[in-house]
Amino acid sequence: MEQVGRVVKTEGRMAEIQIQRTTACSGDCGKCSGCAPTSLTVKASNEVNAKVGQMVKIDTSTSNVLLAAFGVYIVPIVLLIATYMTVYGYITLNSLPIDAEFMGIIAGLIVLVISFIIIRFIDKKLAKSNKFELKIKKIIH
Repeated sequence: MEQVGRVVKTEGRMAEIQIQRTTACSGDCGKCSGCAPTSLTVKASNEVNAKVGQMVKIDTSTSNVLLAAFGVYIVPIVLLIATYMTVYGYITLNSLPIDAEFMGIIAGLIVLVISFIIIRFIDKKLAKSNKFELKIKKIIH
């Protein structure tokens, strides 16, 4: 996955890059007044020795981006639904004298919060590794 951005700061072998956040539409927000263009600052490995102010092309593995998105968005929702169904089914099958729907929702939300805490912990560990590191591949100008 490639993005183009401007180097705003360099520190040793790392650089901070400001990139324009892409949208689902054409990205020309002035035409429809639908959304304000936003930028995002990311850190990337400065393998090409880019200087502040230069436009660069940064790259990361598409499979890593998809894996991260799956872990952040899909896994918690699946856990929420599976927990709800499990608790609801258990209470219903055993005819327990409590509200199965309410307990399923509460258990699902608890598991959802726990999954986000675990994701945050994993994110901090992965930030120290180079697996998801962005890399400056080319200086554009």
